[in-house]
Amino acid sequence: MKTSRCSLASMLRSLPLPEPSGRLAAVVVFTMAVVFAGTGAFAQSSTSGRNTALAATRVSGAISALSLGFTDEASELVEEALSFAPADPDANYLRAMIDLANGEPLATALASMETALAGAEYRFHDPVDAEILYAGLLVRVKRPEDAIRFLEGKPADPEVMYAGAMARRMLGDLDGERSLVAEALRRFPDDPRPVIRWLSRSEPLEQNPLNAGLLARLFELRPALAERDRRMNILLAPYAPSVELARFLVREYRAMGGSPGYSAIQAVRLGLIDEYRAMDELLTGDEEAGPVVLEWADLVALSRLLSGKEALEGLLDLFRSFDGILVLDSNDDGSHEVMIKYESGLPASMSVDDNQDSLPEMLVDFMDGIPVSIKLESGSTRMEVKYTA
Repeated sequence: MKTSRCSLASMLRSLPLPEPSGRLAAVVVFTMAVVFAGTGAFAQSSTSGRNTALAATRVSGAISALSLGFTDEASELVEEALSFAPADPDANYLRAMIDLANGEPLATALASMETALAGAEYRFHDPVDAEILYAGLLVRVKRPEDAIRFLEGKPADPEVMYAGAMARRMLGDLDGERSLVAEALRRFPDDPRPVIRWLSRSEPLEQNPLNAGLLARLFELRPALAERDRRMNILLAPYAPSVELARFLVREYRAMGGSPGYSAIQAVRLGLIDEYRAMDELLTGDEEAGPVVLEWADLVALSRLLSGKEALEGLLDLFRSFDGILVLDSNDDGSHEVMIKYESGLPASMSVDDNQDSLPEMLVDFMDGIPVSIKLESGSTRMEVKYTA
């Protein structure tokens, strides 16, 4: 029996769940029974066939564990399966899904999926689902051409359309991106991700009839879309047909607890707050909410709105005492290539992950704002440079 992406996605969305002893015991008993039955049934088989069968029993148990919300148990069963059959496509597919759910590096999930797609036959999953997942990962690590190749010919699906739109944007095919976003909105109105990403950009959308047509449709659907993702209000504000509506959208978003950053910039632009309050929101934030994360694009946008030299000096003064993390998203895909931690206005550490695979190519440590250690990694090449006084 094969597991569809819909059922597997619903499993992962529910993780992690509590671990009531009754359900856990049921999983353990079921898995052990399957394992021992498989061991007996295939004891006389060849080593390869026996290992394949033993891997299959573990994969079956892992799927059952995931369906009940037991991620750790499922992960252990997957690792056991891979110890018997390292190239097993179902086990590698499950390992990638679990790693993604647990926030492991994208490079790890990518490697598992490359093994999963190497040619062996799936027993429990649809290979189309595996290719769609792999294409999504390729987009996230900036390999849009490869992603499009895997997406070609795939059935209409929210993941297919989202990944396809992102890939086309990375390739500079803005017409292709808009077309897919519009199609996704028509087919899957409950999934706002393509629209959110289309609107999320450091520079405004080009003014042309096709963009205007899609924006008009978004304003028609805005109340329902904003219920699913409140960012819809603040992202549509710059394109509102009237100042009154733009102000309403910004107020609505901020009243609902939306993050400062971009909303502070829009509030300044519309005269809802002054520039000094916006500076304070961007660079000081709320201590209870954790470290301040400052987007480079927001800092640049605010600097362009300042009234003069005095305001600019005020911004620089705040930055000289900044405690937080400055991040850069160079291609507006929602992932940060550069992260710099500041302490009292001085850099303390920096990471650069240009291909966004969660394995930085550069790590820098600072002391009093001066670099003391630089680690570089590219493929199998690693280098570390240390500075001494």
